[in-house]
Amino acid sequence: MTSGSGGSTGMGSSGIVIRLVYPKGAAAKRPQWTADGRPLFDSSLTDRSDGGRLSGMELHPIMYVADQYAERAFYELFGFERHYEGDEFPGFLAIRQGDAIIGLQRASSENPPYSEGLRWQFELTEAGQLEQIIAICEAHKLDFDVVSEEGGDRFRRRLVTVRSPAGVTIWFEGANEADVRIN
Repeated sequence: MTSGSGGSTGMGSSGIVIRLVYPKGAAAKRPQWTADGRPLFDSSLTDRSDGGRLSGMELHPIMYVADQYAERAFYELFGFERHYEGDEFPGFLAIRQGDAIIGLQRASSENPPYSEGLRWQFELTEAGQLEQIIAICEAHKLDFDVVSEEGGDRFRRRLVTVRSPAGVTIWFEGANEADVRIN
């Protein structure tokens, strides 16, 4: 763990960065850590009206990739928008889909390319989107598979898997196709 004036950053072996952003005026109040690595949060840093959860924290995963521009172009095929690109952070781009923001950082010897260890799955919210994903893959000659996951008689979903330029398998989960009516 390292800390700076803006918060704490932790780096796991999966290449995902989690940054805690502290409220203004809390510069002198940093979380302390237990011997087993769990944070001890000062109650003044939490919003007690919502059950003690930290307020103002979002997860923004950052993937280390060989070519962040190719990776961004790949995600743009599936409706992601450009969120960030600037001179302040050379080699770093960010893409957005709704509230989800994913950072794409050029890999280095210190931060090797991400390829596995986390399932990147996007839940599709509208009927027909799975067929649109398949059509995009076909139009751009991307290798893809369609698989089904079933759980009893109340859960059946088709998923499309496709590999990004960085070699990451991306999962797109379609709507539940099981007949869930209760008689």
